[in-house]
Amino acid sequence: LTYREISTEKNVQSTFSFTFPTNRLYEVKYNSILIPTGIKHYIFLNDDNKIFVGAAVMSTLVLNSKVKESDPTTGTVYYDYDDSSFSILAGYQFGLGYVYKNKFSVEGKFLSDNSLVMSKGHFYGLSVGYNIF
Repeated sequence: LTYREISTEKNVQSTFSFTFPTNRLYEVKYNSILIPTGIKHYIFLNDDNKIFVGAAVMSTLVLNSKVKESDPTTGTVYYDYDDSSFSILAGYQFGLGYVYKNKFSVEGKFLSDNSLVMSKGHFYGLSVGYNIF
């Protein structure tokens, strides 16, 4: 289970023609909870070492999302999307990892994009763990 919060502003200056540059301020706020449901398959190399592969469906519960585009000099709002209703999105995750003596672990993850705000590309992650019990 992962809680994800994104809050950012970016001022972008672009030129649609050579004589009229434009300024745009983009504001993005996004809150969600990631819920993975999947399987792992362990391959035992010996008593101390094992590797594993995993696959999961990533359900994303979107708590709220807001995207706003405006002109920072005049205050004119060109686009304002504010949705506080719940929605559910889906994606997938694959992982490959290593466990040493059932205590230390490392896993590389590949996650598909499943959000409304970040609509291009995939994400990569690295998890490092230590088992107490």
